[in-house]
Amino acid sequence: MVVFAISADIMARTRLNREYSPSAMRCIFIFVVVLSFTFVSLVNSRGDGIETDELFDLPDYVDIDPEDPNDATPCTYQREEYFHTERWVVDECSRCFCNNGTTNCVYESCPTLTCDFFDQVKIEGECCKKCPPEMVVSRTEMVLHTEEVIVEGTRQELKFDVSVQIQKQGTSRHVHGVKLWKTNAWISRSFDGSGNRLFFTENALTRTQQDSSFSKPNYPPWLFGNVTLALEGDKRGLCEDFTYLCVKFNVGDEPVTEFNLDFSFMAQNNDESRLQACTVLPDCKGVVISDFEWSIQEAGETRRQSSVDLDIAFQDDTRDLEGSGLWQASLFASSNARGTGERFNEIEQILNEQQSRKPIVDAENVRIRRIQADFDLGTIGCTPDTTHLCLELQKGPTTQPDYTLDFLDERGNHANVESVIKCSPRKCGAKAIFTELMPEITSPPVLIENTPAQTVVLDVEAITDKELSTLVEGDTLWQMNVFFSKKPNGFGRRIGERFQVLNSLKQTQTLGSGDDLDFSDVRFEVDLSRLVCEDIPYMCTELKKNPSASIDYEFGTKPEQDPFIGCLDMSDICRGVIARDLEWKAEFPNFLDSDRIEPIQSVETNSSVAVNSISRDINGRTMWQMSVFASSTDQAAPEDILTPYFSQVLTEEQAGLPVPEDGILRFQNMKTPPFQVDRLGCGKYRFFCYEFKKAEDPDVDFTFNEDDTGGNTVLNCQEMECQAVTPDVLDWTLEAEDLTPGMKTPVNLNVDLIFNDDTRDISGDALWRLGLFGSAAPNGSGPKFDEVHQILDDRRLSLPVVDQAPIEFGELLADFEIGTIGCTEGVDYVCLELTKHDSPQPDYIMLIEQDGSYGPESVVSCKQQECFSKAVFDDLTATFAEDDIIVEGEPDQLARVHLTGVTDKAKSTVVSGEDLWTMATFFSGSKVGRGMRLMERTQILDRDEISQPLTRGADLDFPEVEFPLDLTDVRCSSVPYVCFELKKNKLASINYKFKPDPEQEPLINCQSTEGLCKGVVGRFLSWAPDEDANGHVPGERSPIIGDVTVDVAPISRDLSGKDLWKLSIFASSDEDGVAKVGPVFDQVLSKSQRKTPLQDGGPIDFEGIVTQPYPIDQLGCGESKYLCLELRKSDEPIPEFDFETTEGEDVLKHCIEQTCDAVFLDELDWEMEFDMPVPGEKSPVSFDINARFDDMSREVNGEDLWQVNVFGSNNGDGAGERFSEDSRILTEEQGALPLDESLSIAFQNAQAAFDIGSIGCTEFDHVCVELTRGREPTTEFHFIVPSVEDELPTQTAISCKPKSCGSMVFFEDLVPEILVPEVFTEGKDNQRTEVNLTGITDKGRTTQVAGEDLWQANTFFSLNGDGSGERLLEHSQILDGDQASWALLDDQDWTAEALDFDVDLAGLTCDQIPYMCFELIKNPASSINYQFEGEALKCLDMSDRCKGVEFTELDFEVTLEEPVHVRQPMEIDAVVSANPYSRGVSGVDLWELEVYSSSDPEGEEPVVTYAEEVLDTPLPEGGPLSLSDIITDELDVNLLGCGIQEYLCVKLSRGPSEVPEYTLELPENADSIVTCKKQKCEAMKRLRSGYSGSTYTDCSFIESVIPLHREIRRTSRQKCDSIE
Repeated sequence: MVVFAISADIMARTRLNREYSPSAMRCIFIFVVVLSFTFVSLVNSRGDGIETDELFDLPDYVDIDPEDPNDATPCTYQREEYFHTERWVVDECSRCFCNNGTTNCVYESCPTLTCDFFDQVKIEGECCKKCPPEMVVSRTEMVLHTEEVIVEGTRQELKFDVSVQIQKQGTSRHVHGVKLWKTNAWISRSFDGSGNRLFFTENALTRTQQDSSFSKPNYPPWLFGNVTLALEGDKRGLCEDFTYLCVKFNVGDEPVTEFNLDFSFMAQNNDESRLQACTVLPDCKGVVISDFEWSIQEAGETRRQSSVDLDIAFQDDTRDLEGSGLWQASLFASSNARGTGERFNEIEQILNEQQSRKPIVDAENVRIRRIQADFDLGTIGCTPDTTHLCLELQKGPTTQPDYTLDFLDERGNHANVESVIKCSPRKCGAKAIFTELMPEITSPPVLIENTPAQTVVLDVEAITDKELSTLVEGDTLWQMNVFFSKKPNGFGRRIGERFQVLNSLKQTQTLGSGDDLDFSDVRFEVDLSRLVCEDIPYMCTELKKNPSASIDYEFGTKPEQDPFIGCLDMSDICRGVIARDLEWKAEFPNFLDSDRIEPIQSVETNSSVAVNSISRDINGRTMWQMSVFASSTDQAAPEDILTPYFSQVLTEEQAGLPVPEDGILRFQNMKTPPFQVDRLGCGKYRFFCYEFKKAEDPDVDFTFNEDDTGGNTVLNCQEMECQAVTPDVLDWTLEAEDLTPGMKTPVNLNVDLIFNDDTRDISGDALWRLGLFGSAAPNGSGPKFDEVHQILDDRRLSLPVVDQAPIEFGELLADFEIGTIGCTEGVDYVCLELTKHDSPQPDYIMLIEQDGSYGPESVVSCKQQECFSKAVFDDLTATFAEDDIIVEGEPDQLARVHLTGVTDKAKSTVVSGEDLWTMATFFSGSKVGRGMRLMERTQILDRDEISQPLTRGADLDFPEVEFPLDLTDVRCSSVPYVCFELKKNKLASINYKFKPDPEQEPLINCQSTEGLCKGVVGRFLSWAPDEDANGHVPGERSPIIGDVTVDVAPISRDLSGKDLWKLSIFASSDEDGVAKVGPVFDQVLSKSQRKTPLQDGGPIDFEGIVTQPYPIDQLGCGESKYLCLELRKSDEPIPEFDFETTEGEDVLKHCIEQTCDAVFLDELDWEMEFDMPVPGEKSPVSFDINARFDDMSREVNGEDLWQVNVFGSNNGDGAGERFSEDSRILTEEQGALPLDESLSIAFQNAQAAFDIGSIGCTEFDHVCVELTRGREPTTEFHFIVPSVEDELPTQTAISCKPKSCGSMVFFEDLVPEILVPEVFTEGKDNQRTEVNLTGITDKGRTTQVAGEDLWQANTFFSLNGDGSGERLLEHSQILDGDQASWALLDDQDWTAEALDFDVDLAGLTCDQIPYMCFELIKNPASSINYQFEGEALKCLDMSDRCKGVEFTELDFEVTLEEPVHVRQPMEIDAVVSANPYSRGVSGVDLWELEVYSSSDPEGEEPVVTYAEEVLDTPLPEGGPLSLSDIITDELDVNLLGCGIQEYLCVKLSRGPSEVPEYTLELPENADSIVTCKKQKCEAMKRLRSGYSGSTYTDCSFIESVIPLHREIRRTSRQKCDSIE
């Protein structure tokens, strides 16, 4: 020990002086080792020295605990003594520790600094100098996570990763600090981020990312993950703006590095573009209108007001849109269906402010209704310039917000236009729509029937529908016809029709907008010869459109009237015989002073009728009719006339009288049949009438009219005077005092007789009889009870009628059995009867009017009489004695109740008799006795009580009413009220009046049975748990076992049956069991326990109760502090019974406090750190583990409390096989960490040896941490992991997190190279193909990838250059086994050479496969789950690689007969050469061949066509196409080779056949291939030979030969001139 102390002191002094060399240091270390002095020199992993606190993390081999702590030895260092385990600081670089007498020291070594000496900084408190941090960025990259379509104008977030690559030589090993980094992010239209920067965010990094440290040992990668750019703000941008997402990585604005050192940050070579990256954004969604429909109709009061409905349909992915000025709809007229050219009457915007802001929601149609436009539809279609009405839809000019708008064309493609126009053809809008046609005759005032040539003048008004009609202007517009009809609507046969009564001026009359059409002074003649007025009751006018109208306007009616007719009634215009002034005089009998009255007699009359002078002449035998009748009015309407009605009182001679010259018809001595003349002038029918008219069946046809009214009768009614006495009613009162039923009683009557106002006066003797009687009917009919025949004395029976005044008989006295009326069944009315006396002096007529006629011979008046005995009650009371109890379920019980009917003392009288009262009792569910009545007894009164009299001023009292009850099978709750009802007995000997108070009717009193009716009454229950039950396994549910005893009140009923009881068990947070916690066992009793009987007042014992499994560990913990039991009756007991506690509750409850003995894990979370791992090898992994417990957990202290295991798994829950498990990774200190009131434990820096590299690259893709209770804890407790859903709780917590594989590949491009074939031939199968593929990798992010079946290369044809859409002829794997498993090394591109496969193009043409695509993807069967990212799909344009038929040259030979004649056939042999790879073609109508002459060697100017053929010649694969032996018809080859026909040309092109389809390519992409050959001019030879002796004289031929030899041409011309 002494040697050690000296050595330590020497070493300490040496270090303090800092004067040592490496060799000296080595000596010291050797010396220390020899003397067992422990010295540790550490340099941390950063090479920057270690932190101060880390100096005391001494090596594991240091033993800090002697076997007996009391024997520990202190240390001496530099003459200072330190206790065992004491730590101290020597200087900035040295720390020491005392371990049982041995001093252990740690010294921090400083690394070699790379910065300039003058840049090195010494930090106070730090051992080593520091270099200011530096960073040089070589490249910035970005990966966009968001794949969703960008919706223009909405608030969205873009998620992306920013990866930064550095230049290692210029970058410090570590950069620590805060606010170190920033990343600008924005949206740009440019690939380089230039221009307007939309949604620019100064720093998109979170605060944590801004403060994140850079560590070169952990690089690559250096990644900022899940960076967010929020697309929000006032300026939202349009889809054209959303092209690129750009970022720029940079140093923070105010970075604070560790120790506040200066920070040098720059881009490599000062190229700022290295800090920036842009990537293409997903598609942007704006507003796409798929279609729109519109309609228009006139609206409003004027024709210029129109209403438009507009429906706009959108593509399904259209964005939502809300704002102002969104839409513009223009309305105009056009001359064509496209709306092009000049616009007429255009309204640029017909939408109002509200309509133009109609929003788009979920791409639902926008429907805009009732768009008001000041547009005159009437002008459309009437001129060639305005045949169509058009609506143009576009974006509003000042839309807020702005948005992208596009339309789909008819094929569903984007039209890329700013607006779309839809037009509809319109007929001429001029409309004449009429509602009514009203003619009026202005002259003459009368038309005479049976008269010719009468001139008529009409005014006709055609009423228009102002909303529908427009201006109608032109020539010969209207036609009007006039005719007579028998129908008011003019339908049916037309009589005397006149066509077109309008003159030319009226036919051209203009209909103004909003006006009616008036035709005045329309003149025409009518011929009424052989027509009577009856034949022509209506004159009708018909208005129609003139067939010769100069414009095709619309003529119509509303409502529809076809034809459009207006008729006028001729009854006031057409006349035949016109009569007036009927006068008559009659002799009537006198009944006032006659001794003998004969009421039935005839009446004789003289009369005269005047006939108008304009009437037509008429003669016949039966022409006239005179009727006689009585009427209630002088107008004698049908309803006023009284029968009998004498329709004809004229004789035959009188009926045929001709009209004399003076025009007066006279009828003398007309006589009626006998009738009751005594009633004339009386009552309702006071008028006597004569009526003159045409006979009902005349022998000559004529029209008869009354002169003044135009009616068909002439009437004269005269009012008559009534000669009878006509009493109306009896007005009377009756009084009586002694109203004893069955006895006559003096009755006082006061009677007045009232008459009608037409009664006559009368005086004399014995005029009246007035009787009195009782009756069952209100009108006194039927038997008369106790009739008094005459109650008038001699004076009163002779009282006169004077001036229609009532007769006051005054007070009359009669003995009458009035007390019986109303109290005896069948006699309810008292009646008075007035009749004429049996022997009146003088005699007279009495008429009693009833319902408008004279019926009965007497006046009867009856009044209903009530019985005067009344029992009027205000209330009914019922009272039970306090000790009265009824028990449910018991039979043969006797109940007693005190009942009192409380009377209205002022209204009740004495009521006495037999069987007066009925008292019923019943049970009810209503407190007022409504609804169903249970166990009703209709009478509980005994014989004396039934007939108990009611005395005046007293109540009806029944002091003790007894009645039996049988409550067998009845429980108290089913009969909550017992009720009593008092009623009048139906068998009462008298019909007295029983009247309860209206508010108390019926008279019922109900008493609650609560307190009166009892079932089972529980007092308390007790619980005895079974202490000998089987032991509980912690974490598992176990049943609760014990005995329950229930104490009941002695008054409780006996009870036996089935399913009687329900016992519930649950936990609660309070001792009253109000808050139920955890599982609640609603019923824990077995079937046999539920039927435990109750006898002789109890108790009830439930032995051996066993519940379902329960989380017993929770009892006493948290809110489960109490275990509670509740007893109630079961839901459906047999029999039913009532159960209550002594407190009146329906449940008996008991709670017992419990003790907590468990901890409950709530959450297990962890993080891990590791360096670059090697798959298949164990690597050190550091875990930080946080365990949080539920607040119901108990506190725990002790040793070996916890255990943590780590393993890999292929399941997210850690189930199944465990990979590379490391058990018990906690130190002893960590295993003893206590669980205190914080309810959380943190296991920091728990170390595990673990094959972390294999996780994620094999089937094991999760890292799992398992927390359990220690194996032998010094404190006993239960570790519980609560159940999830239906799973049971466990004693082990497992938390797993997925881990991705560290192997990754990022592709920047895929480069395919087709080696074979050089060209693909369309329509050909099995074409061998060989390609090379190169995948260009991102070297900065790609790592080594090795394994089996890693890659898959696919090839296919596509219609799109990006490979989107349908894939044709896809080969899903063209790699062989070795190529699919090719290992990709660092800094290497992926290559695969000579990939061999066949391409089958049978049935396909080149235009169907414009692109050949190659795709490299991750093989689904890969042995490792590496990360595959980037672009690895490339399509090659096949336009130069795919060929069909490609002709290169056409050659031909022409054969003509020798010598050449003017007309002869032509034989052609042609050969068309093709490229060797051309396809073969066979079919019909394949080729078109044309042979013609031309002046052009290229054949561009045909002159004469000699042949046109459609050929079927097949083309063999690779060609050539041989067209031989083509012989034409005889042709005129006279000029071939001469002049403008110098060349003979053969042209080949595609034939008309569409089958088979093939691609045809011709030189220079022409439509045809042409070859022309120069021909000899044989005509020149013939011409020369013809003028050397021939008689050839075809001068037209000579003229066409151009050019010819000058001399020959001159000679030929002279020859032709001479011939001509």
